[in-house]
Amino acid sequence: MIRLIPKFNTKHLAVFFNRGTGPSHDSRLRKIISTLSSNGLASQAMLWTKSNRYSKHYYGSGSYAFTLPLLLASKHPIRGPMLINAMEILQETVSGFLFLFYRRPKYVVVQNHRHFLLVFLAILFYRTFFKSRVIWDLRELPNGFLKGKCRILFLNFLFRRCDSILVANESRLDYMVTLYGQRNLMHARVLSNFENESFLTAQSNPLPASILSFLSGRRYIYLQNPIDLDRGIVETLALISKNKDFCVLVSGKVPNSITEYVTSLYGYSFIESNVFYTGWVDDISLVSFIDNAFASVVIYKYLKHSSDYHSLNNRFAASNTLYQSLSRGTPVIVGCNEGMSRIVNELGVGIVMNDDGSTDEVISSFEKLKLDYAEIKDACVSKKDALTWEAQEQSLVAAVFG
Repeated sequence: MIRLIPKFNTKHLAVFFNRGTGPSHDSRLRKIISTLSSNGLASQAMLWTKSNRYSKHYYGSGSYAFTLPLLLASKHPIRGPMLINAMEILQETVSGFLFLFYRRPKYVVVQNHRHFLLVFLAILFYRTFFKSRVIWDLRELPNGFLKGKCRILFLNFLFRRCDSILVANESRLDYMVTLYGQRNLMHARVLSNFENESFLTAQSNPLPASILSFLSGRRYIYLQNPIDLDRGIVETLALISKNKDFCVLVSGKVPNSITEYVTSLYGYSFIESNVFYTGWVDDISLVSFIDNAFASVVIYKYLKHSSDYHSLNNRFAASNTLYQSLSRGTPVIVGCNEGMSRIVNELGVGIVMNDDGSTDEVISSFEKLKLDYAEIKDACVSKKDALTWEAQEQSLVAAVFG
């Protein structure tokens, strides 16, 4: 067969694109880049964040990430109006596509479903002229754009033409197969966000004096990144109100709308004495919060959600908090979500609720955990290394290098 279009050589380099929390808090990006570096491949990552400012983060071995500000961006803490959101995606797509031609990497890794147009352009134009591979790392289900048959046809086109598709957990891939078909997902494989050796063996520092003073000898429940009311902050506070010898430690950047809501619900005095907000902490530094917790509550509510996008992504979620807690030997309380309940039931490392996280279920599950705490804690400690990033590194290498 005669090749009509000669392909230009590329650099032995991987370039990542993602819209997220930034390199200091993105454990998945950190672990993928670490794996590729250990296999002789340097990486560069162009990221966009809600802070919308320039920054640079070095990983070592010639790899780094930088955040690029947009000319037009929403100031909304989660997601802005539809028009502004579309303008953000357009700016990210154009700047990402231009960066491809500037750096000419052999490996293109797009890590967000919202960058579907960047995937489309990388397949149709960049890979046509350059010797390269396109990998789409789907951290969430790609159901946040288009509707009905149009979405399925377009996504199937992208799925078939990507060199590899990475999906965050088994239950999410199972659902995608029912929707898009096995043939269209023949290049898909699971890359769970398990923690790697650096997190498993990280030194746990003593809790800061400010937290110890707040605790005053009490034990605490750990809650991570409750960016909306689906993440269980209201239910966890209801649990604390019934258990006076416990309090809550909340990490991550919690939107003002959430803190104001729970304060109006429970009162300033209750929140002040029972909830400690740590703010943003880089992911490796979370270990001391997790290690000293009595348990982690991991809730992603979906059963009565009005949005299909949020409902499905929450249903099949398997969050970092789950894997981080299990890798440090801390028991968990999770909802009935397939992505999390399967793991907790199989390993016996926590309590699975009968629903996705109602107040009654959270409280009753906590009582069950207290009754069997010693046994569950022992199981957690003995199975800390049951789910490791290193066990799936060869699959990642195969997905990227081909």
